[in-house]
Amino acid sequence: MASVKLLSRSPFSTKTRSSWVTRGGVLLLVGLLVASLGCSDDDGSDANSKLDCGQGTIEHDGSCVVECPDGSPATNGECVAPNGGEDAGHDTGDDSDAGEDAGHEFSMGPVSADPQTVGAGELVEIFWTSTGAESCEPTGELQDWTLVDPETLGTEGPASFEIPENTEPDTYEVGILCTADAQTLEEVTSVEVVFTDPCDSPDRQPPPGWNRLTVDENSCLMGASQTTTDGDCRHWNGIWQSSFIATGGNTRRLGLPGDSGEEYMAIEFTTEGLTPDMSGAISINTDPHLLNRRKLMSISSCPGDFHEESIAEDTGCYRESFTQSLNWGGTATGSNCQLERDETYYLNIIYTDSELGTHPEELEPHPDCIEPEQSCGNVINPIRN
Repeated sequence: MASVKLLSRSPFSTKTRSSWVTRGGVLLLVGLLVASLGCSDDDGSDANSKLDCGQGTIEHDGSCVVECPDGSPATNGECVAPNGGEDAGHDTGDDSDAGEDAGHEFSMGPVSADPQTVGAGELVEIFWTSTGAESCEPTGELQDWTLVDPETLGTEGPASFEIPENTEPDTYEVGILCTADAQTLEEVTSVEVVFTDPCDSPDRQPPPGWNRLTVDENSCLMGASQTTTDGDCRHWNGIWQSSFIATGGNTRRLGLPGDSGEEYMAIEFTTEGLTPDMSGAISINTDPHLLNRRKLMSISSCPGDFHEESIAEDTGCYRESFTQSLNWGGTATGSNCQLERDETYYLNIIYTDSELGTHPEELEPHPDCIEPEQSCGNVINPIRN
């Protein structure tokens, strides 16, 4: 019997095997992907959860970076504001100290005044500088003074202000306040307002209620019988008929013509022709027809000035006297009573038993000069050395 040879194809023939391999590979990759998505960490948390970043940092592109104040991630460790400047939310400290806003410098220099001592009705210049200021305005007493130049106050000085003539002598605080972006900075200084004429000072006024001796029956010039003459007691040449410098050895009787005792002499003279080395004295002598009593004498720039501190700063010529002379000299003599050339002065004499240094408002007339039998007075003799 003839045998029959059966030929059969293996299911794993080359073609079939290749197809299965391909299909199996795809299934394997799909399975691995599904498995990976379903995997969990040991603690049960999702493997793809966000990073646990520390305080002040946030996750960005798979890593922890600095968190900016507006919640955005920092770039290269720096926060950049939308306008390209420094972080608008960055704390720079006390706003009043720095006066800075984001990307804007604001500062102010000190305020100064020239001169720092000025008379009422005069001008004072105020100096200051500022950076980044939008506007500036005066503060303190400066608000009440008149801006003269420029017409409108700018953001830097100088600026000239006129002090009102009725301003009382005192030390005033003046300032400039500058503004930028709702920030303000202020600098202040002080200005001393003084009397334009030093003799306007209350301290240098004659004693209240006292009368200055002048002419006629109110003259201080006495004759031999104590009667007054027509000499003008307000002026040096009205008594000695010569200038202060030219006078020497010409004695005159000077006294109080009234009986109230509240009279004083203020004799005006000028130092025209005075040289720095020139010197002299006002010699005081007694007269049998006049009562020689204690008196205060001064040479001052102001009539009727018996204020010790002011005279000390002026001429230094102030003393009490019975018959003691009042010595004077030029600026080179070293005298305690120094006079300047071509200046106007007053020889002031008042009869009082008040102590040297008593304020003029408190001076009292000498009791022996009130309703006296004889007038209080002395022989006055100017001397040139």
